[in-house]
Amino acid sequence: MSAMARRLPAQLPRAAYPFTNRVDTLARLDDLLIVNGHAPRTGLVSGVPGVGKSAVVVQWARAQHGRFLDGQLYARLGPQGCGAGEALEGFLAELGCPAALMPSTVQGRQAMYRTLTEDKDLLVMIDDAQGEADIELLTPSSPQAVVVVTSRQVLPEAIAGLGAEYVAVSPMPVGECVAMLKERLSGPRFTGQAAGFRELAVLCRGLPQAILLSAARLSTSDSLSVAWLCAELREAGAGGPVGRLLDLSCEALADEAAAVYRIAGLLGGEDLPSDLIEVAAGRPVLRDLRELTRLHLACETEPGRFTILEAAREHAAAAGHNDPAAALIACRAAGWAWQMAAAADYATTPVRLRYAPEPSSRPFSSKGQAQRWLGAHRKQMVRVVSLGAAYGCHELVWQLAEAMWALFAHRPFLEDWITVHVAGAAAAQESGAVAAEAAIRARLARGYAEHGMTAQAHEQAGWAVMLAQAAWDDGVEHRERLMGMAYEFQGIVHLHAGEPAAAEVSFRKALEFNESVEYDRGIALQSLHLGRALLAQGKTREAAGSMRRSVRHATDTGSEARACAGLGAVLHVAGETSEAAQQLQHALAIAEEHALVRHQGDILAVLAAIAADGGRSSEAEGLRARATAAYIEAGAAQAADA
Repeated sequence: MSAMARRLPAQLPRAAYPFTNRVDTLARLDDLLIVNGHAPRTGLVSGVPGVGKSAVVVQWARAQHGRFLDGQLYARLGPQGCGAGEALEGFLAELGCPAALMPSTVQGRQAMYRTLTEDKDLLVMIDDAQGEADIELLTPSSPQAVVVVTSRQVLPEAIAGLGAEYVAVSPMPVGECVAMLKERLSGPRFTGQAAGFRELAVLCRGLPQAILLSAARLSTSDSLSVAWLCAELREAGAGGPVGRLLDLSCEALADEAAAVYRIAGLLGGEDLPSDLIEVAAGRPVLRDLRELTRLHLACETEPGRFTILEAAREHAAAAGHNDPAAALIACRAAGWAWQMAAAADYATTPVRLRYAPEPSSRPFSSKGQAQRWLGAHRKQMVRVVSLGAAYGCHELVWQLAEAMWALFAHRPFLEDWITVHVAGAAAAQESGAVAAEAAIRARLARGYAEHGMTAQAHEQAGWAVMLAQAAWDDGVEHRERLMGMAYEFQGIVHLHAGEPAAAEVSFRKALEFNESVEYDRGIALQSLHLGRALLAQGKTREAAGSMRRSVRHATDTGSEARACAGLGAVLHVAGETSEAAQQLQHALAIAEEHALVRHQGDILAVLAAIAADGGRSSEAEGLRARATAAYIEAGAAQAADA
């Protein structure tokens, strides 16, 4: 060893310029400077390709130049670098080991490296490590040393085995991306480009490498404008620079994990239950989902629910749609969604008119449990409807749309309501399911009416009545109830359009059809609607009578809650405050027990009005706040008014 000359290594790459923000990441790296006196501190900096892992580590390491008195070592591993054994040989040479004394085996070099570094105050940067073995081989022995590793993978073995501090690097916020562009692009040509820069930042998905590539193209081509580049990136989609960066991560995936990445992308990529992905894949997928998480392509937002990284969602979706099995995946997902939604529908309203078969299982033990499940899975259900429609799963799509009425009747997220029913009506038409199409178009009419789209609402309501009549002529099962339903929703459309007299006519027709088959639930609902139409015409006494009939015929908790709430509202108008409050409190107890959130909002709003009329302003304010919260949770239009 006496032949070795002491040298001071200084191998770090140059720092990136401009370097923007990353204050939180730099602060996490500062924690590595706290010496524990037992072993070198190790930091694992991980993220997707192009997110700026190396840039932030080099920036931090260069700022610590005076802290590490024995120098700084650097090795780039992976496909664009060298192997860990070759890097170790380079480290030894940099530390002064002549070629003649270089050990011939990796084990011998590692032993010499540990000897040479046992008292060194060194910083070692390992770029693009592929596994724990790489890090272990290149870690010095001195407790004063610090090792900073970058990797596209999480490398849990390194975190557990080496005690590495994990530092995740996420895509940059849009504002920081814009700042980076402004640093790179100056002069009159780029003045007033704030909006263009923001769009470019969004298209680059917060990945600094994509931002810098875009800035380089703009700065080297006078004929290329920001608007033109944005248009080019939009058209390229997943084939643009962001997609090419993500391809690097996907190349490291096993075939099974790559298939799950495509499936998750096809399903929308956001907040996906693992059981949905498993059904779509036709096999267990949890191990593959963990692999996506390890490579920063996905994260587990809560136990059993996974989301594709936002920057990768478009890339995953494009890969999914290009999968030869996309149609099969879509139909599997639609089948799962229908089974679950139908089970929730039966748990919510066991006796409702349906034309789809019964689900094969009943996993929900109560209406409240079913409603909570539907609320938690609404976005996934809507995405599956659209996906199934795109891939021709017509039978399943209309059956799923029919089942999802259990959700929208109580949580009317109107955009989703309309999306689902437009797709469901078209699917029923494609399937030749005339009665189902009539029912779905009737509900679509109500969705349009609540959204203020009166012309579309009237069109769909008229279409529903016509289809119900055609189904009647064909002798469809439960045709009286179907005709009653079509006229019911036509009446609701009239009521929303400010046409209470026309609504009364439609509701009386609906009531007649339900009376003809002695269908108590239908009688209760039509009496309720009729009471509202009468009240809107100032016929308070008739309205109260119709509402009391609704209460008498209510056969399930949902109908009972609505009937009592309707009666309470009419009694409030009639000045019978005490009975009104009693009916409303009873209705509220039912609605809260069964998670009927929208009805809670309606009931609380009337109770607030009663309190205000009684001069109890503080109580009224509290009730209005609760009503607003319920409307917001239900996605009801009243939330915007509140």
